[in-house]
Amino acid sequence: MNIVDDAFLPDSSVHVERGGTKLSVGPEQFRVLVVPPVTAIGQESLRAIDGFLEQSGHVAWIERLPRVTWPLDENEPQRTLQRWFGSARPRLGQTVTVGRGRLSFLPGEGRTVCDYLDRESNPEVVVSDGLEALRVTHRRASDMDLFLLFNDSDQFARGQAQLSGDGEALLIDMDKGHAFQGTTDASGLHIVLRPHQSVCAVFGTPAAQLPVWTCDRPAGEKVDMSNDWTIQLAAGQFDDKGQCTLGDANVELPVFRMKGRGPYERVAGWTQRDYDDSGWKQVHALRGNALSADDASILLRAVLPPGAKSIAVPLPVTGEYAIWGNGRLLAKSLGPQRTDEEDIALPSFPEPTGNVLAIETYAHHTETGLTEPIDVTCGPAPIAQLRSWEDLGFGYYSGRVL
Repeated sequence: MNIVDDAFLPDSSVHVERGGTKLSVGPEQFRVLVVPPVTAIGQESLRAIDGFLEQSGHVAWIERLPRVTWPLDENEPQRTLQRWFGSARPRLGQTVTVGRGRLSFLPGEGRTVCDYLDRESNPEVVVSDGLEALRVTHRRASDMDLFLLFNDSDQFARGQAQLSGDGEALLIDMDKGHAFQGTTDASGLHIVLRPHQSVCAVFGTPAAQLPVWTCDRPAGEKVDMSNDWTIQLAAGQFDDKGQCTLGDANVELPVFRMKGRGPYERVAGWTQRDYDDSGWKQVHALRGNALSADDASILLRAVLPPGAKSIAVPLPVTGEYAIWGNGRLLAKSLGPQRTDEEDIALPSFPEPTGNVLAIETYAHHTETGLTEPIDVTCGPAPIAQLRSWEDLGFGYYSGRVL
């Protein structure tokens, strides 16, 4: 599973294989396209969805169908819906055949959508008895396959899963950060998961080159992973007193939006949550691109993960800095950084997602900027508060739960 920007759909292609029809967007392929509630959609995107359906594709449209397209046309969506459903106002729960494909119009409850996909889609992952509660998210990169395996149960899950990756699997315990070699035989990958445990299974080539994510192996060795993919854990597990049973997690913030600023240049409102930084350069601290020697200061913005509580110090910033959360000054460091200071506490934001961390770093006769990701401590965020993928700010946030 992954999120696809509407702007990329017109350039997608359809591949009909022995295992079924898949929609290719960039390096990734999808068996099912799930479209969120929309009121408007691009004409080329709507035609790309129509082409996917015509060639045996599977589309699930959630809760609300488009009324207009851009460039502005109120008639094209009506004509398309009439052709698909036989009505410009189809009813929720309807499933129809379009061309050689299948289109479903579903209610918006997350569990309804998941159950529908589990029931209607040909499973890409075949599991044995004992893994009935296993939830699987798959991402295919050019040189590796990544599977997030989640035990959606209060009981231990034991069994085998036949995953489509090549070679041996590297398993990463997402709760503890331990990485270890998986056991695979003819029956599949052997899996043992604690209640509500998450494990990432990585099938890849030894030559994979990505930003380094280092985990401690049981034997004390290090394993380096590299990719621009995101796992954000959010849960709503509570005990009999209504208290959340999950602890805090450490999340790296390696991806920022950056703008160099001269000594007399003013950028109004850049520390605020609603400032538009889409024109700023995206930089990756893990790749060493968040440094500059040419500007008197650098402005950096990143979206905080849900549940963010504090930021570890000393901050991985060269020279002096000031740091804000949604426009509120949190800390300022003048002169050499001290190592005995307490972590920077974050305020309780009114909104659970989309909160912005803004940093100004000052040139100090050397390069200025970030030298590595910022480490944020996060408490568990209830799933009910995470209203949509867009709320997480995936456009320029890539976090890793350590």
